[in-house]
Amino acid sequence: MKMNFKKMFAIIWAIILVTYNALLFLIVSLVHKDFLTNNHFWLIYSCMMIAFLVQIFIVMFSKQTASGGLNFSIIIANLYWLIVFVVTTIMFCFVSKINNTIIFIAFILITSICAIFGIFFESNRRQINANTIGAEEVFKIEDLKDYLTKSNENYSEYAHKIIDDIILEVRDITSVETSEEIKSLDRRIIEYAKFIKNDALNGKDLDIEYNLNQLNKLLRERKALIAKLDNAENN
Repeated sequence: MKMNFKKMFAIIWAIILVTYNALLFLIVSLVHKDFLTNNHFWLIYSCMMIAFLVQIFIVMFSKQTASGGLNFSIIIANLYWLIVFVVTTIMFCFVSKINNTIIFIAFILITSICAIFGIFFESNRRQINANTIGAEEVFKIEDLKDYLTKSNENYSEYAHKIIDDIILEVRDITSVETSEEIKSLDRRIIEYAKFIKNDALNGKDLDIEYNLNQLNKLLRERKALIAKLDNAENN
């Protein structure tokens, strides 16, 4: 998700929040001023604000899909806020008749159900990504550039930098059909490139560093072996 979208999102919701609060407290002060001293009113209001902050946090720290669509966690977060907003708004109409237990139960149920759905679909998304990575074959080292460029999800900023650096390293590499040693190194380079892409898609930035070190080591070995073979051929 680009920063300008995040800023726009924050501004829009800040306006909505200020407008809603202004209308809510204006109506309460004019029609039901006694609500302001009712602990049920403030409990309902607190539940709504908590849901709002949860939604803001998830949206601000989630990423869009590579096609520019919304991540499912963002959809769940907005749905969660909408449900809590509707339920708490209805509860405001019955502040004098409702009790704290009902408020707590309603809020906990809504939060739990949305959290379960969010966790389930996020786990399912990661599993699909992992299966996609495993199923996608790369037979030649020349294909690594296109393989690393293609992605079902945006990488994190850190992962993007790493992937871009790897692409620069491998974009001009070509297979050497006459050397079994080079072929063996190429297979291992492809394997670690797959590991890194899988880590990037699943947000495992800490695992990327280990696999990157192994990949760089193999690339250095390949360069040294290529130089050795070139010297032997020239001599």
